[in-house]
Amino acid sequence: MLSGTGNTEIYIGNSLGRNLRRITRSPAVESDPTWSPNGERIAFTSNRLGKPQLFEVSTRGGNAKRIPTNNSGNCTEPSWNPRDANILAFTAAVGKEFEIALFDFNKKQSRWLTRGAGDAIEPCWTQDGRHLVYTERTKKSRRLILIDTETGKMQRLSPDNLGNVFQAAYVSTR
Repeated sequence: MLSGTGNTEIYIGNSLGRNLRRITRSPAVESDPTWSPNGERIAFTSNRLGKPQLFEVSTRGGNAKRIPTNNSGNCTEPSWNPRDANILAFTAAVGKEFEIALFDFNKKQSRWLTRGAGDAIEPCWTQDGRHLVYTERTKKSRRLILIDTETGKMQRLSPDNLGNVFQAAYVSTR
């Protein structure tokens, strides 16, 4: 993401930060890019419709299309499943809280993965494409939770003595 043009846009470049190519063109703020497993699409958050929503665009550029999550007027933090290009995890507002949902591109529908007290934010897939690590946020703490997306079983990863722990960016399951 770069904001040299006045607003935040998504660019692709090589590993040295050269040969930059602008992927999005909008007067809105674009953020949270995530690659599809085959590297042909990027999902991202944009406020081009007024509130944050999810969009996708080809890595070759072109028009971005809204991802029809149909479960919240405020969707952010997409995370593409590394094994299944049809599944996208994301954070969605539910009342005054946030929860994690999964969008199925084949079915064109979302399902809630978390529901409960406090916020569930910042989803990050493990390499197996079955488990997610997310941040559980309450007024008193932040901690990492591992969830099995098939069974819903949750496991706390961060002990209290570490203090606030949040925003996993990469998880290896070796």
